[in-house]
Amino acid sequence: MTGAWSRRAFLEQAENEVARHKRSGKPLSLALYDLDHFKSINDRHGHPQGDIVLKRTAATVTSAMRSGEILGRIGGEEFAILLPETDEAAAVVAVERYRQAIAAIEMENLTGCRISASFGIAAWDASHETVEAWMGRTDAALYRAKEMGRNRYDVARQDNDNNVGASQR
Repeated sequence: MTGAWSRRAFLEQAENEVARHKRSGKPLSLALYDLDHFKSINDRHGHPQGDIVLKRTAATVTSAMRSGEILGRIGGEEFAILLPETDEAAAVVAVERYRQAIAAIEMENLTGCRISASFGIAAWDASHETVEAWMGRTDAALYRAKEMGRNRYDVARQDNDNNVGASQR
């Protein structure tokens, strides 16, 4: 529906990129995003309009992505972006570009609703991480971004056992 890879296909691609990263040593980052207040859009405007929002935001992010980046729909209104050859600092720049692009979407049928997204970002930690753990760290950063007001991102830090990130707008 959205043109994004399915969860299963995305996770397979993530495993492939991790294997490529291990061979090349080039950086690798992951971003998860969730549309803010999406349930209220569905409740207020109906599921068909919600589907249009999902398609439109996925298309907007896809058009802002660099070649080689991969968009997956993880579930509901949650998406993941695999950022090959991208370190944490460059991932932050990319995510801010995606966040601003989503916030600029205007939907004439959504009176009184602004579309925004919250993001979690994590660079691959090769020392001890699985793709599942990497997704978990990134999801925790996404959750913190939502807790801190939404329409922002949070970065998962590799060097912090408590996984406290550096929240940014």
